[in-house]
Amino acid sequence: MKQVGVLLIFLPLLLTSRIRPATIIIDRQHGNDGTIPLQDRKGAFNFMLPTPSRTSAGVFMDDTVLVKTLWNNVSYPAGNISGSWDGRDDFGELVNGADHRFSVKIVSNKVRYQWQGTMGNSSEAGTGNSRHHGYYHAMRGLTFAGEYGYFCNGYAEGTPSIAKFLVKQPNKRINIASAGNADHNYVATDGRNVYWAAFDANNPQYQFVYATSVKDDADVRFAAGNDFTPRYSDKSYRAISFSDVKNNAITGLAVQKSGAYLFVARKNGNQVQVIGKSSGALVTTLNCAMPAAICIDREDNLWICLNENKVARYEVTGTGKLVRSGEALKQLEQALALQVSNDGKTLVVADGGTSQQLKFYNTATGALTKTIGSKGGYFTEAAVTDAKFYFRDVNNMIDGAAGMLPFIAFQPDNSYWVNDPGNKRVQLFNNQHVFINRIMSLGAEYAVYVDPNSINRVLAGPLEFAIDYSVQLPTGRNGWKLVKNWGATVPRSRYDLFQFSKHFTTLANGRTYALCRTNNALEIVEFPGKGTLRFTGRLLYDLTAVLCRDGSYQSYNTTGRLVTLQRFAPDGFDALGTPQWNKHYETLAVMTREEISNGPLAAPLGQAYSATKVVFYQPGIFANQKANIYHSGMHLGIVARGAANKYLAKTEQSTHRQYEGNFPAPGWFDIGNRVNNYAGSGANLLDQHII
Repeated sequence: MKQVGVLLIFLPLLLTSRIRPATIIIDRQHGNDGTIPLQDRKGAFNFMLPTPSRTSAGVFMDDTVLVKTLWNNVSYPAGNISGSWDGRDDFGELVNGADHRFSVKIVSNKVRYQWQGTMGNSSEAGTGNSRHHGYYHAMRGLTFAGEYGYFCNGYAEGTPSIAKFLVKQPNKRINIASAGNADHNYVATDGRNVYWAAFDANNPQYQFVYATSVKDDADVRFAAGNDFTPRYSDKSYRAISFSDVKNNAITGLAVQKSGAYLFVARKNGNQVQVIGKSSGALVTTLNCAMPAAICIDREDNLWICLNENKVARYEVTGTGKLVRSGEALKQLEQALALQVSNDGKTLVVADGGTSQQLKFYNTATGALTKTIGSKGGYFTEAAVTDAKFYFRDVNNMIDGAAGMLPFIAFQPDNSYWVNDPGNKRVQLFNNQHVFINRIMSLGAEYAVYVDPNSINRVLAGPLEFAIDYSVQLPTGRNGWKLVKNWGATVPRSRYDLFQFSKHFTTLANGRTYALCRTNNALEIVEFPGKGTLRFTGRLLYDLTAVLCRDGSYQSYNTTGRLVTLQRFAPDGFDALGTPQWNKHYETLAVMTREEISNGPLAAPLGQAYSATKVVFYQPGIFANQKANIYHSGMHLGIVARGAANKYLAKTEQSTHRQYEGNFPAPGWFDIGNRVNNYAGSGANLLDQHII
């Protein structure tokens, strides 16, 4: 099973940022070996809190080096508070204290972070099972039977990828109990049963169709079906149209409302299967050129997208034979999805290519009657609008985890939903083509950046959101707005699903930049006020580079026994506004391999320095993954800026690998609970906060 990290996005509300330090000196005699004698190891101390506060405390040697974290993030009432230290460090070892002075430092504050909700999700509920959630997609398919819409989400990382909603409450997901954990790309219904096109995520060549009953969501038992259990699944499906041939994925699914047949398209196999929808038996096969999306009209005729730029209609005989009728529709560049309105008068096609529009055709004459959407979509302008679609991009990704599958689905009143896959949303228009609602589910984004110099701007993959921090997010529908999509013009050679553009930052010239992977370099890209992403051609040949808040960039270098963190100061902009940097660097920190052994050092994934300190963070759970040795040390460390070979403080100690239970208390880093590498993400240093 594919294993990935999951990024949770939240918006902290900083209510109070006052941090009150207090220092208590512990003067004690030491033994000849420098350790604290047993009779003196109680190390009692007292401190005063003028008001109730949240506190953390540690023992420091010579006022600089943290040797023991006494407690972390503990609230105390106002008044005199007492504590003690037993002379041991975080690992329980006696501290060699000869010729050193020790002090206990207490930090108290009233900083509070308040969970407001998630952005990029339109669900009614802020949390829970009724929220919409896709993994890479808001939806992959949608169909309506009675008062419900039935939908699927594609690849779902081992969780159910089918569900339904009431037409009156589209932003409230209703889970289907019999869903299992196969993954799904297509869905169709005849009003009695719902037919699902599914695949085994761990063996994706295993493609099949099964059905559930509209009456009670129970599985339908096809006489001609065969039981199939996907790998790692706890459920067996009664599969029909089963295929275990590589590159023979299902690309379309449709079912007659009144007639007896179900249709399954396989583009790479150049065929459409005709299947008895009651028995599940194969009736016949139509050989045709690259059939993809298919649909059924009111008269039970089958419409097929052929060769990606043609749409043809086929009459279905009583024996299931498909007979082509009429000429193929014209004025299409890349027919990606299609559906016929409930009254049978209009065929709607999602047209990709340079069109990126919905095109409406008269089913009787084949004439083009209406077009909605901005021509060119996001190829020409990144700004997001309600009637602007992202059906394809220059990557032309169709299948796989990041593949885009548009669809059109009509509700009983002839209003219709359009899947806008590049924007992770499904848009609802009334029968007069006016936008009225949406379902959005951001899904898994592996890199999210808040512009540190313009914090109302958030970049999640290629999607840019505007955030209003004054508005609470109880349902996820308020306080955020999708305003830009920068992905359409990014070629596959520069499109990293797991990063996209890193370190989204507005610099001193008022323009916004980031770093984009280009082979073995990072290219400076600009996010202009209008237009599309600008590739500047300026390359940094260091994949560890981080664009920082002050316009500098930091990088990480390993040479022999030494690990060096460097800072390149900003040096203005060229005539096109591309950032420049000084060729000579400042050394922020130098550490030896002996000092960092099993410690918190990894290539910094965020800004690691402040005016006086440098932060190192280790998100991995392995000290040596090749040898399968788990990390047992600290995951967060601080050194003085410019200093060499010495941590001032270490914290976030590893739990043991067998740990199972609640999320550990502050000061601990969870490598248990069956956590995969990597458990964390990046660390950023911002003022007095490490995020």
